[in-house]
Amino acid sequence: MTAAVLDRPAPTRARVSGRAAATAVTFPSTWGPYRTPAPRPQLRVVPARTKVLRRRRTILSAWVAVMTLLTVVGFHALLAQSQIALDRLEQRTAVAERRYQDARYEYAQNASPQRITDRARALGLVSPGGPPTPVAIAGEVPAAPDAPTTTLNGWTDVKPTLGATP
Repeated sequence: MTAAVLDRPAPTRARVSGRAAATAVTFPSTWGPYRTPAPRPQLRVVPARTKVLRRRRTILSAWVAVMTLLTVVGFHALLAQSQIALDRLEQRTAVAERRYQDARYEYAQNASPQRITDRARALGLVSPGGPPTPVAIAGEVPAAPDAPTTTLNGWTDVKPTLGATP
C-alpha cells in the first residue's frame, strides 16, 4: 500500500486594495491548512540469507544441545555401570576375606598341640616315657656344617715359595 503525497501548490499573489504593495498567499479552499506528512521509517525487505543463517544457527544450537544431553546421559550410564561393578567386587572381596578368616581359624585349630596329640593317639602313637636317648651310629661321623673347610690346608706349605708377594 502506498500513500499519496500531495505536492504543495504554487502560491498565487493577489493584490489587496487599499494597501500599496501587499501580497497575500492563497491556498485552495478544499485543502485546509498545509501540513507536511510525518516522516515514515524506511522499511526494507529482510534478505533471504539472514533467514537462512538464523535457521542454521537454530539447528546448530539444537544439535549441540541434544549432543550435550546425550553425552551427559552416556557418562551417567557409564558411572552407574562402574558403580555396579564396584559393588560386585566389594561383595567378592568380602566373601574371599570371610573364606580366608575361616581357613586361618581352621589352621589354628589343626595346629594346636592338643589336636596334634589327639591325632597321634588316634593313629596309634604313644608318648615317650622319658627323654630321648642318643643312639650310636657305626662308621665315620660326618663333619658338622659349622666346621671350618679344608680348602686352605696347604697354605702354609706354599707360602714360603711365594716370597714377598702377597
